[in-house]
Amino acid sequence: WARWAESTLGSDLERVAGDFYVNEIECRTDSCAATMTWPNHEAAIAGWHALFSMRRYDVGSCQQTMVLPDPAEPAAPYEATLLITRCHPDDGE
Repeated sequence: WARWAESTLGSDLERVAGDFYVNEIECRTDSCAATMTWPNHEAAIAGWHALFSMRRYDVGSCQQTMVLPDPAEPAAPYEATLLITRCHPDDGE
């Protein structure tokens, strides 16, 4: 499931990517972590909602969590991780 979920989630994220790009996606038995970078914190705050507009991802029924703490340098590239948890792998492939 993990390999399939990484590929599927990568495609899902690319569909909604605006100002961010995906650095890494790592999936395990029933969860994934996707690390993205925006040009700066302001862009992340303005664009994070696109990640949650996806149709619950194509990796099954999952919960999504993302925290965007204040950065040390607001103008620097901003990295954050989307956690996708409590997936039900039987809903996927």
